[in-house]
This record gives sequence, structure tokens and C-alpha cells, in this order.
Amino acid sequence: MKLLTLNLIEQHDPKFMEAINVLRTSIEFADKEIKILSFAGCTEPEGSWKIAINLAEAFSKLDRKTLFLDANLRDKELSKFYQVNSGLTEYLQHKATLKEIIYETNKEHLDLILPGSLPENPTELLGGRDFINLIETLKQQYDHIIINVPVVQELVDGIIIGRLSDGVIPVIDQDRTKYKQAEETKHKLKRCGCHILGCVFNQLTVTKKSRLRVM
Repeated sequence: MKLLTLNLIEQHDPKFMEAINVLRTSIEFADKEIKILSFAGCTEPEGSWKIAINLAEAFSKLDRKTLFLDANLRDKELSKFYQVNSGLTEYLQHKATLKEIIYETNKEHLDLILPGSLPENPTELLGGRDFINLIETLKQQYDHIIINVPVVQELVDGIIIGRLSDGVIPVIDQDRTKYKQAEETKHKLKRCGCHILGCVFNQLTVTKKSRLRVM
């Protein structure tokens, strides 16, 4: 495995990290064991991947082997930032092995899989047997798998992944996400058989206690 050095700037905000720890505890006391957890934004700006990767790091602090899987094959922000050319896309296209796309990090017990390149057919790749088999394989290797998925409002990718997860948490931007959009996201996930654990409000105004609120 290759090594990536993570510098999670959100960890400099103690109120944000307190909210992340509350979220972790809430998941621990869920009505079922949550091994695979997906975070889905309602619209583009929610920053679901930041919450997901910080939560993954929080679980790794409990000495549990944790994987952050960025399955948003429509956005290569993290792959570009970390200069990762081989990721989930390459694995699903049979251009890379699993060992080649899993990256160790400087955070003990925390590994990453990033998107890699952006494919022309992300829905088909995520909906195929290879992705299902990958999730089954990863379940045998990790205590927790935290997945970032594309927005649910307009795309089915997140629903495909949500159905493979033990739970889904929609991420709602306090200022930008409209109530109707949040409701449509919830109903769409439920109709397709996804188990919604709750929701996270992100980007609260500075007058509030935290930029992140768990419900």
C-alpha cells in the first residue's frame, strides 16, 4: 500500500470535532450494527465528504480498522488534491488491483480509496457485480467502511450505494438546501429501501454553536 498524509483542517475546530464525536456515538447506539455507512448530499455544496472522512478518522481512534471510500465517481477533488491517479474507477475497469487502490494514511487504522479518474459510465460501474463484490471483500477486511456518495437529488449512484449500506445519512446545508429538496431526498432513499439513520446539518451560521449539527 502507498501512504497518504492527511491534514484534516476541520480538526482545528473543536466544536466541529465535538459534533463528529457525537455523531460517532449516535451511530454506535443505532438500532442495528452499522458497519457500512454512506453519506449523501441533497445538493452539491453540503461537503458530505468532509464529514465522512472526519467520522472515519474518529472511528479509527477507537483502534478499529476503518476505510474511507470516496465513491463519488463524478468528482475527483480528493484524487486531484492527493495526486491519486489510480482509484475506484480503475479497479472497476479492471485496470488496477485492490491492493493498488487502497492507501494507508498517517492516521493509525485509517485507509482510503479515492475515485481516481472520472469514467464515462459511473452509474453502470457502481451498479455492476464488481462493485458489489468489492464491498463484500472490504467488509471482511475492515470494522467500519464510511462511504461518500454523489448527491441523491438528481443521480441514482447514491441510491445504488445506499442499498448496499447498513445506513445512510443525508447531509443538509443549513442555508442552501431547501426543505423540499431534503424531503425529496429522504423519500427517494426510503422508497428504494435505504435505511436512513438521521441527518446532519452542515454549514450552520456562525451565531450557532457549531458548523455541524447532528439530528
